[in-house]
Amino acid sequence: AKNPFNVKKTVARVNNPKNIAIMKKLGVDFTVSATVLMAGVIEHEIDGAQVRFITDINNSDVVISEYTVPEDWRNSGTTVAALGLPESCLLAYVMHEKEMTIPRGSTQIFAGDEVIALTVGNDSKKLRKIFEISK
Repeated sequence: AKNPFNVKKTVARVNNPKNIAIMKKLGVDFTVSATVLMAGVIEHEIDGAQVRFITDINNSDVVISEYTVPEDWRNSGTTVAALGLPESCLLAYVMHEKEMTIPRGSTQIFAGDEVIALTVGNDSKKLRKIFEISK
């Protein structure tokens, strides 16, 4: 479709996730697979109620998730810089008492805050561990 119709970007719906690689080889820019999306949602929901999977990016291992910091979080008031975030993790925003902040190193995160994070690979599990409820 790109060449004959001079289309800049292509999107393909893929029923079988095994066909995603084939679509990429055929030059499809973006693939959408309901199976992959639902598997991601289920995986993240099973893993813990404090995290909500939002989306992956172009069926890669880059994930956007929303974390609700538990009420009894042992690190409440800790700055972003002191959290020891994984290397491939970016906090996009922190919602504290209905006020949204784009976090910097000096931004404090408190129990009850909502955090949107972009992670790569297993860093989503590492970030989840940072926001775990103290036992």
